[in-house]
Amino acid sequence: MTRFLSRKLAIILLSLLFTNSCRETIKLPAIEHNVSTPVDMATDFSGEYFYVLNADFLHTYATGSLLVLNQDGDKVGSVPVPRLGKVLTVSGNDLFILFDHEAGEHPRKVLLFDISQPNKPVQKKEWHFDDCTPGNLASRKDYPYFALICNEGALWMGTLTEDRTKSTLKKVRTYPQIQGATRRALYLDPKRELLFAFITDVGSGTLVDSLYTDSQTWANGAYINNSPDEIPDALQQTAARASDVLDNTTRFEFMLYDIAKEASNGFPPKNFVDVRKQEPRWLYFGVENWDGTPDDPGAQGNSSIKYYRTNFWETRPDPDDSDSFYISHRGLGTQGNSEHANDIIKVTFKKGGDPRPNAAGVPPVLTSYLTFERVYGFKSDETGPDKYFNSFIITKYQVQKVILLNSFRDLVNFSNPRYMIAAANVIEKDSPFGAWFTDVSSWDVDNSYYQLALAKNGNLLTSSFYTDDLRLFKVNFGDTISLIKPID
Repeated sequence: MTRFLSRKLAIILLSLLFTNSCRETIKLPAIEHNVSTPVDMATDFSGEYFYVLNADFLHTYATGSLLVLNQDGDKVGSVPVPRLGKVLTVSGNDLFILFDHEAGEHPRKVLLFDISQPNKPVQKKEWHFDDCTPGNLASRKDYPYFALICNEGALWMGTLTEDRTKSTLKKVRTYPQIQGATRRALYLDPKRELLFAFITDVGSGTLVDSLYTDSQTWANGAYINNSPDEIPDALQQTAARASDVLDNTTRFEFMLYDIAKEASNGFPPKNFVDVRKQEPRWLYFGVENWDGTPDDPGAQGNSSIKYYRTNFWETRPDPDDSDSFYISHRGLGTQGNSEHANDIIKVTFKKGGDPRPNAAGVPPVLTSYLTFERVYGFKSDETGPDKYFNSFIITKYQVQKVILLNSFRDLVNFSNPRYMIAAANVIEKDSPFGAWFTDVSSWDVDNSYYQLALAKNGNLLTSSFYTDDLRLFKVNFGDTISLIKPID
């Protein structure tokens, strides 16, 4: 491990000795089918091909690439793309890639590819950004709109045209940022035409869940009455605190953007001050362990105590139910550090519930339109203080819903790094299936599992984050995960 890190550090230091003009005179090899710092991956709509985004952080090759493999892990194609790729998103025949800025070489950008021929991606559109570090992109098959969030807080909405070369992307909001966080966890709901943007801690997990009392209503720091208003009483009992909550938002709020309403008006850009009473929504929920034990027994039965939640990495739609989606909830697993996180939460829209504000512009309370249920990460072998959940997949095996999950504690933010891929069945209320769980774990940077993509034949692709290779596993649902081969 030491030898490997020393080699990478030496390469980085040497690269800093060269100016951009010197770099132009050095002829780097074409990346072709090589693997170089793979950062994200996905499968095509058929599940027969994998896509891998090679970022080439260390300037080993002339460019990065979009690498195509078949479901058995054989390389079948490669498209050169800029370096510093960050995010790869697939929906239907559309494939999006987000790129960060590389000094002297290219601006931040988004590329849109047509993958109607899955092994031969064709670029259709390119967008550039001057003031946006792309954080994540959400799109859904057969839905004409997509959303991009910037780490600086900006939200962009895109419109896909039949001729993809004429598709558009427009900046519509700039949301206040929480230090050390972005709103990476995006859920785009085509049924209701809404976009949810949840807080993600991109550092060492300092944003944590908290219990607060909400039994009163305040306005501008002044007490109004003894009725709950979703806002923690302690955060609005002075004018300064009330103003800060209203102007800047908190780690316990997600953004709810009305796509249908805004699209009908051409996606008009609006200042946050104009939407701050409608789009920020307080996020709180109490969930239970598999045996019915609540997260916090002291709060049960006391409606004035709410368990406010934060730090989510990713969302996934339910494969059967358009009224539900899933979200990966993260924490450090120790007392006072979101000890009831590191789980997968199922979020369901209540029948008849409406998230949109009423005619007076007042949003409904969260519990009138959403319910929350833990379906993975119960207090057993599935969770623990050395895990930190990231990407996951919800799929079907026979008649069961199953989860494939990645846990990743990196070397920069954690003194005890650990890497894991796991498979388990989803545990829901009244489920007839017994629980099963299996994982592959590592404390070694040479086996630093990161990101996931699942093929139709049950093969699972992941990358080793700190080495330039991929790992292909076989998922034997209900049994084990076994390594098929490394790919370099």
